[in-house]
Amino acid sequence: MLISAQFFQSIITTDTADVTKDQVENTVTFLANHTFANETWVAEIQLLHSLNDEDVLIRPKITHEYINNLIVWIGMDIFYGNSNGIYGQFNEVDRAYIGLEWRL
Repeated sequence: MLISAQFFQSIITTDTADVTKDQVENTVTFLANHTFANETWVAEIQLLHSLNDEDVLIRPKITHEYINNLIVWIGMDIFYGNSNGIYGQFNEVDRAYIGLEWRL
């Protein structure tokens, strides 16, 4: 199992009169990833939390290595928070996705 946490800070150093984003933006992330079934399946969850706007993006995902060079996955982006936030602005438009990767 892999567990990771990070802190990011973005600083705009020039005039921000035309920018709606905060001059200093703070974000924390969390990632948990676990492989199983002889490492052919991966369950993962990623969380991105804006400390400025108190909004969140949650990304659960499951991946399966079907054969050696074919990988399929399904996941979601779940948004929560203030409509002025970087993630909260999408609060009403969560999404699901699927993917297919063929490696040569």
